[in-house]
Amino acid sequence: MLKIILLAAGVGSRLRPITDIVPKCLVPVNGIPLLNYWLHTCRQINVRPIVNTHYMSSMVESHLDNIKNKFDTEIVYESVLLNTAGTVKRNYKKIRGNRLMLVHADNLSFFNIHEFVAAHENRPGESLLTMMVFRTDSPQDCGIVEIDDRGIVQAFHEKKQNPPGNLANAAVYIMEPEIIEMINQMPGEILDFSLQVLPSLIGKISVWENKVYHRDVGNPMSLLKAQWESPCNSTDAFCENGFFSDKTELLDNLAESVKKALSLETDKNILVKDKMDNSEHIKKGEIQIIKTVPRGFCSCEIMKKTGALVYGLSLEQI
Repeated sequence: MLKIILLAAGVGSRLRPITDIVPKCLVPVNGIPLLNYWLHTCRQINVRPIVNTHYMSSMVESHLDNIKNKFDTEIVYESVLLNTAGTVKRNYKKIRGNRLMLVHADNLSFFNIHEFVAAHENRPGESLLTMMVFRTDSPQDCGIVEIDDRGIVQAFHEKKQNPPGNLANAAVYIMEPEIIEMINQMPGEILDFSLQVLPSLIGKISVWENKVYHRDVGNPMSLLKAQWESPCNSTDAFCENGFFSDKTELLDNLAESVKKALSLETDKNILVKDKMDNSEHIKKGEIQIIKTVPRGFCSCEIMKKTGALVYGLSLEQI
């Protein structure tokens, strides 16, 4: 059986001041919180994920409670942030004896999860873990992997200025029960999967390339790119009542924090509006932060037509 842990407890310090208002896993792209996209993916294979919380845990847990009729989850609160492998160890009794998909749920990713699972099932015999990888446009900011002709990882290059290639670790893994047992035997509680587990598995990690879409939403500019690159919100990953739509003050603060974060990254004109204008009236090169946008809104289409970016924070209620 496959278990899934969605890591949603982190601070997201590189996205401040946005993450002073909301936790990174709830930062919206096209009006939909990042976490919702992953919940939608889990539902495609009928797996109820474990979601860990820590930073702004009450907000994450309230959000999950609001959408529990759509996405069923098990919430695990960490009073101390246990880090990636520490969360695996904390949930050992719930996942032991099973395969585990471990996901950094504050990234944006679109892929066929059935194909990813099938790739793990058909991995080379010596492999204990299948790592999702993607082609990045900023290899110096990512963990780059070197693989042999069978797709087995031979080396990692973590955020080096001139890495040998652009095949990057997407921080989404499917692992065999042996790795869960290994983590459970490690001393301590606060454990890092990338630093303390992956290096010991070189030669036993196969890769599966996500050729659809993946982006580490780690800073304001990558958030901008995710907004104009990702599909529109016509998927059913949205909240039934619109995220933030009933929390006016929070939405106002989020809009201002997004404007402040983006102003540090770009010299473009940035406007904050309550509702979206006709896209034909948007000026080329400007950025509009819209508090509520209609369902079916797609920033990439506006980008193609006008050269401007409209960043939608919340979907209109229906």
